[in-house]
Amino acid sequence: MSDNVKDIIEEINYFTDDEYEKRREARRARVEKEKKRQLLYRRLFVAGIGVILVAAIIGLLIGGISCAVKRHNENKPVADVTVTDDNTTVVDVDDIDQNPGSAATVTDPNTFINSNGKARLFTLDANDYVYSESESTATINYSGLYSQYGLIIDVDNKDILASLNGYSMMYPASMTKVMTVLTARQYISIEELDNYIEVTQEATDYAFSHGCSAVNFSVGEMVTIRDLFYGTILKSGADAAYMLAVYVAGSHEEFVNLMNENCVALGISETTHFSNCVGIYTDDNYSTCYDIAVIMAATVQDEFLQEVMNARKYTTSITTEHPEGILISNLFLRRIEDFITGGEVCAAKTGFVNQSGNCAVSFMKGDDGKNYVCVTGHGGSPWQEVYDHIALYNIYVLGDTGYSGAVKKQ
Repeated sequence: MSDNVKDIIEEINYFTDDEYEKRREARRARVEKEKKRQLLYRRLFVAGIGVILVAAIIGLLIGGISCAVKRHNENKPVADVTVTDDNTTVVDVDDIDQNPGSAATVTDPNTFINSNGKARLFTLDANDYVYSESESTATINYSGLYSQYGLIIDVDNKDILASLNGYSMMYPASMTKVMTVLTARQYISIEELDNYIEVTQEATDYAFSHGCSAVNFSVGEMVTIRDLFYGTILKSGADAAYMLAVYVAGSHEEFVNLMNENCVALGISETTHFSNCVGIYTDDNYSTCYDIAVIMAATVQDEFLQEVMNARKYTTSITTEHPEGILISNLFLRRIEDFITGGEVCAAKTGFVNQSGNCAVSFMKGDDGKNYVCVTGHGGSPWQEVYDHIALYNIYVLGDTGYSGAVKKQ
């Protein structure tokens, strides 16, 4: 090593005593600071563990108390259920009791919770919807009838007034949606109707991909649950029906299972089965005129559903996407209300797929104070379905055996 290099190294490593002492003190200070920092971190860590343990203990105590309260409430009878004059059960979501004698039987919410965690508010009893033929039951033989299937019942007397292939299998098309709103209503309280829900791409795609009628909500639009009920019936909107299904059951498939459970409850499962909530044709989506009449009779027992089924027009909620809302209407009701039927037709749902032809179900409050349901299927056009219902009401409710055509009200 050259002398120059040695001189440089010695110069670099050379410190005076004072300089060395200052550097040593600075290093000692840095070490002490680091020790204090680590001690603080350890104390914070121990404190954090303590907080977590305390929180866990409190959580266990609260959980134990909640379980005890739940067990207590399960054994506690609950009252305050009101049945109105029209046999509609009115019940608060948190005040549910058993009332086995009513048309819409209310059950304890713990009896059935669906897969989406929603409690069923009321059940259906097949014994309330049994309609029988008698010696006076007629075979529909009106030569002007367009439909290949038909049935009319007296709801109050439990009588089948007349039938044409009334028990034969048919495809119900959008009459399916009567069961859709009935099933949805079982899990949706009146208080929920004005809650908002975001329209999904899945719902709009479902309607579009199957070529269905739609309310034409926009993806991301915030609409109310009430909008979905009206959209399902008045506009026959597949987007609305699909949204209702997912809201209630978490998935379309699970909701259809609930629809078919209602078929069992109503005693029609041997002749009616649903594969979707819209009425899209499949071999597994079938029913009969009689069964559709049963479903309608059960549906109009609920005051809110009768309000929906009776609406001529409805405007959906005002949104950014639709600043004036979307105006929808029930054309069947708007058409038939101008004609003499022997009462007021105050609920209706139509349908059409190629395999079913035009079909319709309607509910009438007769001028005689009684209630009637009429179902027709495989007709030629929407107007022909209207005319068929006018004819059946005139012939079998008013007793006009010489009926020769629809007559407008004065």
